[in-house]
Amino acid sequence: MNNINEEKLEYATGVATNNKGNNNGNNKSAETKRIMCPKCGEERDFLLGSGGRAYCTTCREQIFI
Repeated sequence: MNNINEEKLEYATGVATNNKGNNNGNNKSAETKRIMCPKCGEERDFLLGSGGRAYCTTCREQIFI
C-alpha cells in the first residue's frame, strides 16, 4: 500500500458517498441539516460536506456553515 503525500492532502476534498461507494447527488444516507437556502428563499435540507460545505438538496446551491 502506498502512503499519501501530506502536501497533496492539502488540496483534497471529500464528499459523502452512498453505501455503494459513489456519490450520485441524491444520497439520502449522508448527514443533512435544515438551513435557510439563499437561492430558494426558504428552509431546505442541506447535505453536509467536508470543510464546512453544505449543498441544498433542491437547487444544489453551495454554502459554508
